[in-house]
Amino acid sequence: MELHRLDAPDTTAGEAPAARRAALLLLADLPRAVGEESGFRVRSRFYLGEHFGFPRQTVVEQIVNVLRSSSRRREIAERKVVRYLETLLSLNSTRVLNDFDEMVRESGRRLEAEIKGMLSELRTAAEERLSRTEAAPAAGQQAVKSRLERLEQLRAKVAAVSGPAANPSAPAANPSAHAAAP
Repeated sequence: MELHRLDAPDTTAGEAPAARRAALLLLADLPRAVGEESGFRVRSRFYLGEHFGFPRQTVVEQIVNVLRSSSRRREIAERKVVRYLETLLSLNSTRVLNDFDEMVRESGRRLEAEIKGMLSELRTAAEERLSRTEAAPAAGQQAVKSRLERLEQLRAKVAAVSGPAANPSAPAANPSAHAAAP
């Protein structure tokens, strides 16, 4: 069985356009679809916290640094800068990761709520369609019955006005007898 979109241009030669329109009208009652390109349903709440700053030197470190060589002071400063940058990178990476996790969780909750709402709308539309479908035969039978009664009333009136020749329930004259007489 080949599936195709109902709103696509008609490429099948034998398909009736009225059937397509009827199918589109039936689908009009259905809820809208969730697009796959919807993406995240919440915005990022990423924020930068207080900057804890570069660690200060204690008085003892300042005194000891005076006694150290300039190359040794540079090595210690470089180590402190590397440790500071690693800490800063680790904190910011964790913040970004936590923000992303929160966006995924909240988007998932919203998507789930959206899908539940659409399924509820779909169920309601299906129940309404089912009740209309179940009521249609009864309404159709009643309409046919009332039309037949009306036709029978009209036939009786015509028979009463025109006499027994117009009454179809009266025995008809022999058509061969009329044809034999010249």
